[in-house]
Amino acid sequence: MVNQFIEQYKLTGFINEILHQVEHLIDGVQSTGNLNVEEVKTIAYRSLKKFNQFIRQLGDKEEKSALKGHLSKVVRGIMIEIHQRVPMHAREVQMAIEQGMEQAVFVERYDKGDFEQHLQLDYKDVSKARVSVEKGSDYLVWHHQKANLNRLIYLLQNDYGCIKSGNDFKGLFDNPDGKGKIKWDNKKTDLLIILFRELYDRKWITLKRGKGLWKVIKNRIMDFDKNNLTMDFAKRLNKLKAKNPANTGAARDAKEILSAIKIN
Repeated sequence: MVNQFIEQYKLTGFINEILHQVEHLIDGVQSTGNLNVEEVKTIAYRSLKKFNQFIRQLGDKEEKSALKGHLSKVVRGIMIEIHQRVPMHAREVQMAIEQGMEQAVFVERYDKGDFEQHLQLDYKDVSKARVSVEKGSDYLVWHHQKANLNRLIYLLQNDYGCIKSGNDFKGLFDNPDGKGKIKWDNKKTDLLIILFRELYDRKWITLKRGKGLWKVIKNRIMDFDKNNLTMDFAKRLNKLKAKNPANTGAARDAKEILSAIKIN
């Protein structure tokens, strides 16, 4: 139901944008040990404001009430995600979420009683709660502050001929729905394997909800003839390592690409 609601009101792009902010926030905590409290407030404020725009457009009371219920699940799921992944800052996160949403209620002049009824801010048991924003398949998150995705797409499409559609390839990342196939030149599978292994090892991409990088690749990438890639990527990578991949054309191409997309 939540996924249907997100699609119906065309909120997928906004949800992905918020998830980008969450990943950036968590990266900051992991690298510095400090929580950007103002960023948490901003995420909470923006989420409530954006969702409320759709509520105001509805005239039917039952539809409006149902929508508020779905919105509550989405907003709460986003906030629980932050809370659970930086548990050492649990109290700060709770306070920042409350302040951000309360500020939105005040500035945007929302009905405070209605807000408190539908968007509960009781996070005492949040560490045991289940995140309910999305329940889709595995997907990859691109860390835009570390590497330039648009540059990678340009290189793969125009210089190396690995992909035909830049938009399709971009959909491989930051996409909780995990839908859509990406076409890749079957003759350049070694480059695919080396490149994605390096992106993953450098933490320029991370896996969301999943248990294996190659599972995502197999599920989402096919060749130009629309055939699934059935190769055992892990075994192929081991063979490439045994053959000293630094001397292969695929390894040299991967090195050049990584150097070109790195953000200093």
